[in-house]
Amino acid sequence: MLEGEIAELVAGLRRIHRDDAGLEVKLASTDTLPKETAQTLCAFANTPGGGALILGLDESRGFLSVGCEHAAKLAADISSLCRDSIHPPLIPVISLPTFEDKVLVVAEVPELHPVDKPAYLRSKGQSNGAYIRISDGDHKLSSYEVSQLVLNRGQPKFDREPVDEATREDLQDDLVEDFLRDLRRSRPMLARRDDVDLLHRCGVLVRSSIDRDRLVPSLGGLIALGRDPQSFEALLGLGITITVYPTIRKGEPGPHGERFLDDKVLEGPAPVLLEEVFAVLLARMSRQGIVSGVGREDRWEYPLEALREIMVNAVAHRDYSPMARGTRIQVEVYPDRLEVISPGGLFGPVSIERLGDDGVASTRNRTLVDILENVRFRRDLRALCEGRATGIPTVLSSLRRAGLAPAEFADRIKDFRVRIPNRALLDDETRHWLFTLNAHGLSSTQEMALSVLRTGRSLTSDEYRIELALDSKIARAELQDLINRGLVRMISQRRWARYALADQFAEPQPTLFGDIPMDRQHADQPEDDQKEAGEGRRRKREVLALLSTSGPLSRAEIAERLGLSDRQVLYVLSRLDSDNLVAKTTSAIGSRYTKYTVASRQW
Repeated sequence: MLEGEIAELVAGLRRIHRDDAGLEVKLASTDTLPKETAQTLCAFANTPGGGALILGLDESRGFLSVGCEHAAKLAADISSLCRDSIHPPLIPVISLPTFEDKVLVVAEVPELHPVDKPAYLRSKGQSNGAYIRISDGDHKLSSYEVSQLVLNRGQPKFDREPVDEATREDLQDDLVEDFLRDLRRSRPMLARRDDVDLLHRCGVLVRSSIDRDRLVPSLGGLIALGRDPQSFEALLGLGITITVYPTIRKGEPGPHGERFLDDKVLEGPAPVLLEEVFAVLLARMSRQGIVSGVGREDRWEYPLEALREIMVNAVAHRDYSPMARGTRIQVEVYPDRLEVISPGGLFGPVSIERLGDDGVASTRNRTLVDILENVRFRRDLRALCEGRATGIPTVLSSLRRAGLAPAEFADRIKDFRVRIPNRALLDDETRHWLFTLNAHGLSSTQEMALSVLRTGRSLTSDEYRIELALDSKIARAELQDLINRGLVRMISQRRWARYALADQFAEPQPTLFGDIPMDRQHADQPEDDQKEAGEGRRRKREVLALLSTSGPLSRAEIAERLGLSDRQVLYVLSRLDSDNLVAKTTSAIGSRYTKYTVASRQW
């Protein structure tokens, strides 16, 4: 790692006042490696994107560069640790850059290929010695998470597992008839096979594990076409729970003490299951009539196309291994968002950074997906599953067309989560703000990106591409154009690069007080500027202290308790949120529902 790259990284650390999932900073004042170095290196190898360990910075003193007196020995010890104490052996890139006149030790650990995960400490074994990075800490993987990483090495076949107590009669006749008709139309080479032979050929019927001469429904066959799939022990938990909450926090009662506005457990084969989910969602969503020309268009609170793809993906791609079968898909509806939680993280080479990429697709349940390609959704008679990796791009593009905030995705190995914020990015106030930028010729996606950044978020180039449903080349060109226009700034470089709104646009009231990051403070700074910067830091500390003891609190409550104006509080919160030091109860910093608390870790 070069000195310039180290400078960028440290500047980012000093800005957010902590390390993060991709970086770990430790002191190394002796010739011995710090404690838990091995588990940090192991965690980086299991974490998407890998990570870097930096020795010689003092986090307690604002990431002051103190250096490593025994840098060469520490570097050799890291190499030995990766080779002898971790399985499979890691091959980090180790460098000894000079930063602020001190020698540091940097070990960059690449992410392991899925077929090699999980990395684990030899002394503890695979089940107890595997770690992953979450926020800025190392966390031991559970036995289920370890099993998921092991299963990702090959093609799971749980959807082809025979359900021995079931028979052909446990398949729903009308669903089977429609399935066979569509299958024969789409695949003429199979048209002449008889029904039983065709069902066997497609994995709906498989050979019994007890009697090889008998054909019985497969797990995937019952999920897609069964009369009552959940009546069988192997499928008991394979349903969907849908819960509508009265407030924006789970467990917080509504105005009349109610915990839920709706709470259902839905069961049945996939087409019936999804129909029932939509029935509940449509009953709870608001709808607005838009007059266009001589016609009228109904716009739902969330685009139906996005909901359809999210729910189908959850059913088709969830984990059906025995350890996950007791966990249902969860749909949670809040006043400010909708979340769908599906058991099992992303499978194969697919990652959050590559969602929606052309040619990047991997299917955990190959047989089930193939069956669902010829099973129709009753609402629109379209095939439930296309199997062409178009689901996520469809979700993102439909949200973008509706002017809504992009969906957020989280892959946590044990589950995959989709969150859709219930807010429009391009409302009248935001459009006026965009007009004041005096930036002519912006594309609609650039306007959406600026609106996202205005909420206090920062974006990577991959997040820009994914959330705005763009081709990677177009995304890079648009992002570079925003930088060239001076609207967006780069926070750091290389794979840690993130982009935020330029300071002059991110600060709603810059004349009230300043907040100069630590990497931009100098001893020869004018006295007035130092006083202004100190005032900004003091107010940030006051807000954090208040939230840590009395949070969550709204802007108005913070202003009242600290004797600040609303605009002053808004500014402080926007900076704390940009630094990931506070967590919001909604995604919109200006929402009247928003309360704030001290951030713990990302969901």
